[in-house]
Amino acid sequence: MHRRPRCSLEDSLDLRNAQGFPEHMELYEVYGEGDRGDYTSRGSYRTRKRRFDINVNANSDDDSEDDDDIDAEEEVEVVFDITKTTKYVDKFLFIWHTSLMLVCLFLLIVGIVLRFHFTTLVLSSVKAHPYFEEYERFVAFNSAPRELVFGDLTQTLGNALIVLNGVHILCIMMYMSFQIHKNHFTLPVVCIISGVVVIMEINATNVYMSETSAQSKEAKDNLEKNIRMIYNVEDSTVFSVTHDIISVWGHCCGVTSMYDFQNHTGLKFSAKTDKERKPIQYPPSCCNQTFFSLGDKARDAVKNCAFSGEGVYSTGCYTMMFEWLSYYCILYATVILWQLIDILVHLILYRKMVTLFRNYTGQNK
Repeated sequence: MHRRPRCSLEDSLDLRNAQGFPEHMELYEVYGEGDRGDYTSRGSYRTRKRRFDINVNANSDDDSEDDDDIDAEEEVEVVFDITKTTKYVDKFLFIWHTSLMLVCLFLLIVGIVLRFHFTTLVLSSVKAHPYFEEYERFVAFNSAPRELVFGDLTQTLGNALIVLNGVHILCIMMYMSFQIHKNHFTLPVVCIISGVVVIMEINATNVYMSETSAQSKEAKDNLEKNIRMIYNVEDSTVFSVTHDIISVWGHCCGVTSMYDFQNHTGLKFSAKTDKERKPIQYPPSCCNQTFFSLGDKARDAVKNCAFSGEGVYSTGCYTMMFEWLSYYCILYATVILWQLIDILVHLILYRKMVTLFRNYTGQNK
């Protein structure tokens, strides 16, 4: 770094005596604008408020003052670099947290829809179908329950999305609050809470949403039992209507496959026009929608499908819903990875805070 020429303490003493100042007057450092010997009275020298003690050794004071100036200037440069870097980090973290909060808010809304509005969405989709009038001949839509429950997939995952993403949004808000972080324990505590939330999310998406999980097996067993003992065609019971509506909406049949009805010997229907009910192999709601699009021939086509089993959907309704939700759980895994990186970032920041605090307290001792 370039430094301006500076007169020595001896030269300053000579200058003071030549100007007639008292000997007891405090002496200031003098910085020259030109050569060291060019002492004039026209203001070509400036003074700094760093006083010398005349009785102290001049050479040692000069060396120490030079070192202090250099150290001070270097510290100022470091502070400005840290401030600039901190601004960039703050902007990045603000964008990072805002984006993650919006994603979590979207997932929370999805959870609310799954938990409380799944039935509304399904019925709206079915009633908007172009062949809904033909379906009404075979399905008792007027007896639809308030909540379509075919297993507990939508209810359980809906509750999980609401609770877990709600907690994670609170954690993000605490991350973004500067006032809260004045408490040194906030950051590690919030990191721990976020970690617990992520572990529960991993459990929900990988353990619960596994075909071999105990919950999945139990749900399928109960539904298959209801197919054999409760379900009936053109019936207004909750389970029968629920299966038919889900079947029409999801293009599916049975629980795990169409063969769930093979052991059901009591399936009969009349299509609401025949005088007597006739035995069939599969419910009309399991027939492909192309049969319902044949206009005047639709009723006979659907009856033949139900009698013969030709043109019946092969995928089970529980399997369809499970695969549908599993696909979005795979996408949800990217959000979980994002949340893990978020926790790692805050753990690194906490470690930096602890290091700076220790260094600061060590210097003040």
